[in-house]
Amino acid sequence: MPLLVQPADNTEIDHQLRAEGLDPARALAMTPLDLADPRHADVFGMLLGVPWVSVIARSEQQSFDYGAPVGVGAAVTNSTPDVITRTIGGEVTVGTTKSFSVSSTVEADLFSVVKASVTVSYGQDWHRDETFKDYLEIPIQPGYTSWLQRETVMRRITGGDFFASIAGMDYYRFAGTITGPGVAGELQDRITVISRQLKAAQLTDVSEALGKHAVRRADGVTEIPAQVAALL
Repeated sequence: MPLLVQPADNTEIDHQLRAEGLDPARALAMTPLDLADPRHADVFGMLLGVPWVSVIARSEQQSFDYGAPVGVGAAVTNSTPDVITRTIGGEVTVGTTKSFSVSSTVEADLFSVVKASVTVSYGQDWHRDETFKDYLEIPIQPGYTSWLQRETVMRRITGGDFFASIAGMDYYRFAGTITGPGVAGELQDRITVISRQLKAAQLTDVSEALGKHAVRRADGVTEIPAQVAALL
């Protein structure tokens, strides 16, 4: 079950469709072309890049849920006999995913359409991607590896349609799903400290495999990417 579901207010979007000569009821009666089909995605991408083609996004609702857990920054291993205090964390960029693919040359046009739709339908902003900076100072027990784990609130546009109007004379309806970072109401991203005992031999093997991406400090601390530590 999603954390939150918000219905769309399509009053302004429907007004835009009518301005293109397309009645909303007629638009919704059109058979949608699934953008998961590469052939349909190719046509959609071509239309996005044409100056005299107007593309309008219309959705039924957006739902919010946590994205997949992501390790942030470096995982710190305490190989000393004493408790140490370290700042863990770093920066991570969370981007948008789609149920379809379009050429990189028209992606900016696509996200411009999505941003405009979200603004008028939900009264919110849309970001193609967001960079988060998460840091926390914690004690680390001897023999333990600790890192920060981020679960970003993601919003999924469902019932998502893209209506393409070719000079107000010919129309296409495309259907696809877009998911990107975004919060609403009192929702917040979830940040968790993960602490785990790793075997010394296991840590040595991983550090050797990582090469320069594993850092051994003079004070007995080893750092490896948190994303790697999460797999061990």
